[in-house]
Amino acid sequence: MRKGWALFLAMFVPVAARADEQVWKQQVAWPADDVEHLAVDNRLGSVTVRGWDRSEVQITATKRAAPEILSRLRVHMTKFDDGRMVIDTRVKLEAGELILPLGAGRVDLTIDAPRGVRLGARTWSGDLAAAGMRGGARLETEAGRIDVSDVTGAVVARGRRSNQHLTLIRGDVDVDDLEGDVILQQITGDRIVAHLLRGTIRADRLLARTISLEAMIGRVEFVLGENQLVELRARARGGRVVVGGQPQEAGMFRGMVGMRSAAPASRVELISYGGDVLVQLVSARF
Repeated sequence: MRKGWALFLAMFVPVAARADEQVWKQQVAWPADDVEHLAVDNRLGSVTVRGWDRSEVQITATKRAAPEILSRLRVHMTKFDDGRMVIDTRVKLEAGELILPLGAGRVDLTIDAPRGVRLGARTWSGDLAAAGMRGGARLETEAGRIDVSDVTGAVVARGRRSNQHLTLIRGDVDVDDLEGDVILQQITGDRIVAHLLRGTIRADRLLARTISLEAMIGRVEFVLGENQLVELRARARGGRVVVGGQPQEAGMFRGMVGMRSAAPASRVELISYGGDVLVQLVSARF
């Protein structure tokens, strides 16, 4: 069974806008004691999800459109008995309400949710951001930016023409993108994987049993943390492999790199088919 609501006026405030558009902001909160999985689908704009310590979900929707379009933009929330809460945006047409992108208007969602819920969120061209969650996250976008910070649990990020920045993650990470830049910082997990068609992957302070970073047409930059030892395999079929400032013959390196430590060595594989692979050694940070 399910219970569903369209979000109407809990707070309905006009905001200054251009002469040819109107901006309205709505804010609604719902109890979430039994919510385990939060799914957000917004094809009309951006999504920002922030973890907090309350047992409720608060949704703030900002709508921007010409007056004749504004009234057609809807936000729906459906709560299921199996622990799922689904939030989506829709456009009201003569035939009903449809979930689709709309060039003439947008809806941006900011959602505060209990930290422990599992998060799934999707946009079309809007940006995606998640922070402070403890149940992991799966984020998907066609052409928006993805930002993830301070998240515990597995993180999966999928984009087509996006830039991604993941930092302070405690869990496995799986990143895939077609075009853009991927920045991975301060991630601790069992497995970290990133695949990119065109762009740059930059990794800094990754601690995992296995790390695999691959750019088809682009560059891979890996910054080795202090007191970190890795079993490194690096290949650059169309560029250079440089380890600690030293270019490697035949665009390839295989061996142990770093400083001896009590922790087991990570297995790191870095591959670029049309660019360079750069490994920087850091002995100390200030």
